[in-house]
Amino acid sequence: MGDFTHFNAPELYFNVEIKGDFKAPLVSNLLPVIVISILLFVVLTITTRGEKKTLFRFSSQIWP
Repeated sequence: MGDFTHFNAPELYFNVEIKGDFKAPLVSNLLPVIVISILLFVVLTITTRGEKKTLFRFSSQIWP
């Protein structure tokens, strides 16, 4: 039998190409979340009264 060091076997190559459109799923998944967040912020600022209203400005932090 011998060894296979001098055996010229054809090598097998694969080319895999993936194409995808990331803009449409990104917009369709993130846009509702952004719109709902803005609407909740507006409702919060409209319904809050007095000194608590100054706590929820556009410059406030979400997490401490």
